[in-house]
Amino acid sequence: MHLTSLRSAGISLPPGRMITSDGGHGSRRPLWLSDGPVAGDLWGRICGAHAASGLWPLLLLSAEDDFRPWATGELRPEDMSWPDDHDAPALLAAWWRRHASDAEDAAPAWPGLTPAPAERSDADVMAAEYAEIFTEEYPQARLGLVEAPRSADTLTALGWQGPYPHESDTAKYSAVLRSWEDRFEARVVALSDTTLFLSVAAPPTTEAEALTTAAEHFAVAPTTIQEAAPDLPAYAQQLIDINNWELTWP
Repeated sequence: MHLTSLRSAGISLPPGRMITSDGGHGSRRPLWLSDGPVAGDLWGRICGAHAASGLWPLLLLSAEDDFRPWATGELRPEDMSWPDDHDAPALLAAWWRRHASDAEDAAPAWPGLTPAPAERSDADVMAAEYAEIFTEEYPQARLGLVEAPRSADTLTALGWQGPYPHESDTAKYSAVLRSWEDRFEARVVALSDTTLFLSVAAPPTTEAEALTTAAEHFAVAPTTIQEAAPDLPAYAQQLIDINNWELTWP
């Protein structure tokens, strides 16, 4: 990880350290972690330099005194495949069948992917704005830096285990996030141990778009819908013109 590329761009980092995977016993150092909370505007400046630095910023949350899993290195990038190995539409359809069958005796057919909404904003600007709002809401968030070619790939490069035990290979979720980047202009902004926070610059704008998007969310993280709304149509209403998504696993 070349932190000097950020200094060359005039970006000063707060005190921090590299984290070794597998609780400090792994073979990789996938994360640079700040020692304390950071100002929200720093996220946007690092995001703006990503094309040159290859480093994607994350705002990281923990409810633990030792700031696990981040500071303790409970990350397993060695165990992950890579997003190129997976087909997002096939994954979503398979997860839908699995989770919908668990929820209902007669599961409805997979509705297919949501077409890319026509209205969209600048994704990086929207993400930077969300990062500032996020640090106001979560002033304890620390900064993480991950070397990845795009925001979706950070989950895999980091070796994040948030979706476990639904899936142990986070690359599958990165493959879906790549599709969301392309269609919804989604960007990964923050993580806790079990929650993914996304900025969305091209959210669904119609009920039809929102309903199929809600189905995609259910396929990826059914707990999110079960905790947020009584049913899928009600959850879909919460997605119309909304510029940030939170997906949670148990």
